[in-house]
Amino acid sequence: CGETFAVHDLPYGFQGAVPEPLSRHFVQLCRDEATDEFLVECLSGNQLCTFAKDCVAGLLRRRMSLTDANGLLGRGRMFVLSTEHARQLLGDRSGGLLLDIGAGDGGVTSRLPPV
Repeated sequence: CGETFAVHDLPYGFQGAVPEPLSRHFVQLCRDEATDEFLVECLSGNQLCTFAKDCVAGLLRRRMSLTDANGLLGRGRMFVLSTEHARQLLGDRSGGLLLDIGAGDGGVTSRLPPV
């Protein structure tokens, strides 16, 4: 509690051996600027504001799902991959379609159209 971290101090990436059947398809992504921005935002949150959102979320949960409460309050934002990571994984597939299966707030999908 109260400990501070610099983004560069946080481990990033897969630490271990990739099983043989997966190794042909495995792509190690490096931490990029968008990833660092997300981490800095997560680490620099105001604790009082976080506490207040937690309390309000508890009240909202009486009338809506946790996912809806979090979305309304801007809590629980996910960062799965950056636009650059998507480019590395998908290559040049401009003009294609993206399907957001509803597992978050849509933030990940919103970063993909440039790909």
